[in-house]
Amino acid sequence: MTITFPRAMPAELIARLSTCIFSFDYMQDVAPTRGGANIVRDIGPALWHATYQSALLVPASFKIVEGWLDSLGGSLNPFYGYDLQRTYAAAYPSGYGALSRAAGGGSFDGTVLLAAVAGDNVTITLGSSGVPTTALPASFVLTIGDYVAFDYNSGASRALHRVVAGGTADSNGVLSVEVRPQIRAGWSAATANLSSPSGKFLLLPGSLKKSMQPWGAVNVTFEGVQSLL
Repeated sequence: MTITFPRAMPAELIARLSTCIFSFDYMQDVAPTRGGANIVRDIGPALWHATYQSALLVPASFKIVEGWLDSLGGSLNPFYGYDLQRTYAAAYPSGYGALSRAAGGGSFDGTVLLAAVAGDNVTITLGSSGVPTTALPASFVLTIGDYVAFDYNSGASRALHRVVAGGTADSNGVLSVEVRPQIRAGWSAATANLSSPSGKFLLLPGSLKKSMQPWGAVNVTFEGVQSLL
């Protein structure tokens, strides 16, 4: 078997994760002026940071997880990380299996056309009234805390954004919401994913911890930082 990267997290880990903390950090510099104002500069892209902790893993499951971690080569190779508290949009906690796209566009699998970006690169439009096969279901709801992911730079980079102002799709399956971080340069009309929306992550050096119980079960904790490459 040939391993390809980024790697998906193994099912044995996903099923036993007890903690998932997902946040992004702005890379900014704040300089106060003599007049009392503050000048804020973005000095780099906002990057996601993830913390994962498993419940106790039986030895067989732990060995699978350990092998997956070994394959990452420390921080050399990326994995796909996502917020396991929001695998699907909050309005559909069990998934999208019962939904259909608007205007007879067929079954909805969690993918949708990223059609436009506006409003200082924080407002995105999902779906197109002229392309029902890439639209959302009518009245589809995205709420604060939901995620949207898509590839850009000809597929070389993966964008991950969180909804900060939600909305409801119209009868054509078109919806505009506001997200953070800002959409980066290089985006184009692309397929966005609303099912386990993920980013590319690298294992944070020194973050991997393993704790074994006397009867052999092990829990694992590690952190990841987003990679835009």
